[in-house]
Parts: sequence; structure tokens; C-alpha cells
Amino acid sequence: MWSLDKAWIDENYIRGTKDNTTVGMKVFVRGYDGVDEVLFPHNVVTVKENTIVSLETNPQAVIPLSERGEGEHSEWYIKRKFKN
Repeated sequence: MWSLDKAWIDENYIRGTKDNTTVGMKVFVRGYDGVDEVLFPHNVVTVKENTIVSLETNPQAVIPLSERGEGEHSEWYIKRKFKN
């Protein structure tokens, strides 16, 4: 079982809050893909005080449309933008 490294997350992602998150934004939610911890892409549907409601957006080959659903999350991340 492999877990995400906190230092790697801090270097590449910003912790999501109600102040830096908007409806329609692409965010990442921690979860397990089999036995490994990964960041799944989600689209934000609703921003609440301490949570978001989002829909996973992995390609259909990864997660079939029939298995997708909205979920409420108290922890999410926004990918940092790096200058080239």
C-alpha cells in the first residue's frame, strides 16, 4: 500500500478552502485506487462553509459514468501553477 507524500502534495498542490474554490473549478480529492492513495480529479458543483460537493471527472475507462456520483468532501486540493 502506497500513501501520498505530504511534502509532495504541499509542493504541487494548494489546500482548498471556500475562499480559493469556485463552482466549476477542477480540484483533486484524495482517495484509494485499489490499494494506493491517489488524487482524483473532480469538478466542483457547490462550495459550502467547510466542504465542497463535487463530481469525479476521471475518463470513462477509469470510472464508468454509471459509477460516478456527487460527493461531499472536507479536504480537497488545487494544482499549483508553475511558471515555465
